[in-house]
Amino acid sequence: MKNRDAQLDDEDLLPRPKKVSAKKRSHFIDPTDAERAHVKTMSGLGLNAEQIGMVIRGGVSGTIIRKRFRSELDLGKTMALTSISQSVFHRAKKSDILAIFWLKTQGHWCDHQQPEPTKGMIEALKLIAAKLPE
Repeated sequence: MKNRDAQLDDEDLLPRPKKVSAKKRSHFIDPTDAERAHVKTMSGLGLNAEQIGMVIRGGVSGTIIRKRFRSELDLGKTMALTSISQSVFHRAKKSDILAIFWLKTQGHWCDHQQPEPTKGMIEALKLIAAKLPE
């Protein structure tokens, strides 16, 4: 036991690191730039965190992938959608059919075709009109 009057060493003031089991060390992975790029690519291709985790460092949980690679998961999907959207947009500028498709899906266009009146519709309208007050 140390004497209270004795001068404290710097080591005595610093908190001691907790011992972490080998199983829990996987939570403390420090992703490399290559792993980040790899996760971003796989995310853009549609793989989920569990599938990506099987590839990274011989297998880590999907939870770890979501915690340590959150921005790469989000960016990968966004960048893939952007790339495909640009490709479709450029093709749509050269094709009437693709331009119509683009406007319907992205411009919220829709076909409002008026149905041709049938005899049944005409008769129904006449009955409704006859019951309306003048």
